[in-house]
Amino acid sequence: RALSDAGLALHERCEHRDRLCVLGAFAGMLVQLGLYSSAFESRLLDRATAFYRAEGESLIRRLPVAAYLEHCESRMAQEWERCLAHMQASTADALVARVRAELVQRHVPELLRSGFGVLVEGHKVADLARLYRLFGDVGETQALKAYWAQIVRSTGARIMDAGDAAEASQGVVPRVIQLHRSAHEILKSAFEGSADFGLALKDAFESFLNAGAQTFAAKVLARHIDGALERAITEGSEEFEKSGIDDFLAVFRHLSAKDAFEAFFRRDFARRLLLHRSASVELEELLLQRFRSECGSGYTSKAEGMLRDLRRSKSLLEDFAMDPDAKAAVDEAGVELDILALTAGLWPPQPASGLDVTYPAQVCKLQDMFGAFYKAKQSGRSLTWTPLGGQCTLRACFDGHSRKELVVSVLQALVLLLFNRATQLTVEEIHLAIGMDRGHLHRTLQSLALHKTVKVLIKEAKGREIVAEDVFVVNSGFSHKSYRVVVPHISLKEPQEDEDLAERRVFENRQHEVDAVIVRKMKTVKSLSHEQLVSDVLSVVRFPVQLSELEQRIESLIQREYLERDAKEPAMYHYLA
Repeated sequence: RALSDAGLALHERCEHRDRLCVLGAFAGMLVQLGLYSSAFESRLLDRATAFYRAEGESLIRRLPVAAYLEHCESRMAQEWERCLAHMQASTADALVARVRAELVQRHVPELLRSGFGVLVEGHKVADLARLYRLFGDVGETQALKAYWAQIVRSTGARIMDAGDAAEASQGVVPRVIQLHRSAHEILKSAFEGSADFGLALKDAFESFLNAGAQTFAAKVLARHIDGALERAITEGSEEFEKSGIDDFLAVFRHLSAKDAFEAFFRRDFARRLLLHRSASVELEELLLQRFRSECGSGYTSKAEGMLRDLRRSKSLLEDFAMDPDAKAAVDEAGVELDILALTAGLWPPQPASGLDVTYPAQVCKLQDMFGAFYKAKQSGRSLTWTPLGGQCTLRACFDGHSRKELVVSVLQALVLLLFNRATQLTVEEIHLAIGMDRGHLHRTLQSLALHKTVKVLIKEAKGREIVAEDVFVVNSGFSHKSYRVVVPHISLKEPQEDEDLAERRVFENRQHEVDAVIVRKMKTVKSLSHEQLVSDVLSVVRFPVQLSELEQRIESLIQREYLERDAKEPAMYHYLA
């Protein structure tokens, strides 16, 4: 025992070269005497356990987590090297295991609870890699994985809790993209690209993205991509192509309500195409190609059909311009003609009423000529002219020979052209001249006369309300720093109302799809239990469906006599041929 005590005294974490040499000689002597394992090694391990337990309890409270983890690795390396150099190699594994158990495994809850979140939020990749190695050595990677997924989930939930308003939700997607980029860098560099951790990260993103209102994530993603494509006009599309699309799609993959996103995206896509608010058609086509790769050709078929409409319209207009009579009519009217022939089923629906307006005589003549030309080229199709969604560019001259190009809507253009023949007009006179319904007319006049900075007309009476007796005159002193001035217009629907309408269409389409899935399944098997039918339908549909909504669709099909309940077993359904 005396020899053992002497050896332990020599070992006590000593780094002095002379004492370490003595320790090596002493260990060799004990081996020769056959006392190394029984008299020395077991007591060494017990003393090391007590020492490192005390040290761990002290340092875990005093050191930052990064410094503590570095200390743990340093201690294990020291003990390993000392054992290999001055004691039996068999002792090294056992001794390092004791160090690991006391410094790491004993303090796993504290390290996760008080320090792990700090490392993730600070993006301390090197320290997280050290933590992953240490937890892997003590078999605690599952606890680390669960805690990491929870941090990502709670961080994402805080980001998504921004409210539905466009301004409030403006920063949501950039922050989610940054979270996704940061988490994947940690996964790759700190967690060694673990497939298990990758699945946990995927589940965490899907959890917070698809929580709450089913269409909120789809809305903010559509708003983000719409804004990014518009900003690419001024900021350049090259950078967006390099990283913006990849970052966006990385988040988009986790969205379950992809059908809702498609509806919101296509609405914005149509507006960008019609109002020339996208950086380029090539960039739009690239984005559609990526969506098609992710979701299949059916997902982008309508948007691709809209692009085909634009190309077909360009070809039609070129053919029309080659007709001598058409060319003469265009020259006589003194206009640059641009006509888009759009397929009604592909584009957002236009209001059914309020669009019967009176165009100038030269425009009417061109419309009639193009209508006849179109019917000759496209037999079996009807052509309906709609002033909403289009744009006009008017050249105007104000006082001081100030010349401007005004980019306006078709309805705004119809109103402004009336002032070529009159210095002032009442609301009633404008209404009689154009035939525009009063709702559209009032919004158009408000946009032309009551905007904060772009006032092309002047309303003589004060106030924002428009009445039939109000008089409008041209703002002859109009000025603007730009030669080309975009005159804002007040849309028929506010953006929120437009989104609500798109959302209602999504829910209607979902109902039809769920009905079709149920009927197809029942037509195949003829009879099925409620539980099995619900399970089969949920495994097929491409969007999230609540159980209550699915049960409502089953009841609807029963009422419409597609299905019936079994007389003896109400939980059993039969298909009615």
